[in-house]
Amino acid sequence: MESNSPALMLKFDEQLQIRAIPGILQGVYQKWLRYYLDFCRKYHFPPRQEKSLSSFMQKLQEKLQIFAFVK
Repeated sequence: MESNSPALMLKFDEQLQIRAIPGILQGVYQKWLRYYLDFCRKYHFPPRQEKSLSSFMQKLQEKLQIFAFVK
């Protein structure tokens, strides 16, 4: 897993705070962001492109990990 931009992670953490995501869940949100960004790097998807998210979700379904993502 590659390191993500500290600036990006800081912005993401700020958004978690703004949206009042409970502290106990913030680590889960951060983990799935890292997984998503790793997926985009591995399969050469621009992270901001809508198709990349649907492709990520499809990959999770193929690997039977979709329920771990949704919970």
